[in-house]
Amino acid sequence: MKERNPKTTVFILSTIATILSGALGIGLIYLYKYIESQTGPISAIAWGILAVILCFLFAVFYMLGYKLYEKRSIHENNLDG
Repeated sequence: MKERNPKTTVFILSTIATILSGALGIGLIYLYKYIESQTGPISAIAWGILAVILCFLFAVFYMLGYKLYEKRSIHENNLDG
């Protein structure tokens, strides 16, 4: 099996994360509009704040995963000599 360039892997992962976060944002807008029509603006604002927190957590976990991937690839390169 051919070894993939780490930069290519990171590019693919970041592209997937960007698409997912964009889809998440669009979904959250529709969810906001739906909740606002059902319950009123105050509840929708609370859901919006929750959505922002979830997006922040997504970004944090993505960065942690990237750092772990980076450490692992450096460690594997050191083992190869």
